[in-house]
Amino acid sequence: MEVFLGFVCSIAVWFMYHRLFSVTYFSLSRGCALELIISFAIGFFLANLIIEFWFISIIVVILFVASLFMKNS
Repeated sequence: MEVFLGFVCSIAVWFMYHRLFSVTYFSLSRGCALELIISFAIGFFLANLIIEFWFISIIVVILFVASLFMKNS
């Protein structure tokens, strides 16, 4: 369960990052690898927080929904 939640949080973190910021890669392989590592680290950290403090999941969902409406494509 923790691994599944970690992957879901990682995808949410990656999606929110790309919705909030315009990303330009100067080195595609380095940029993508670093972005994946950081999003997985933050995602699994959030998953552990959600498991420990379940009420934080409400905040994560609110931030995710807010990021959908903050930046227009």
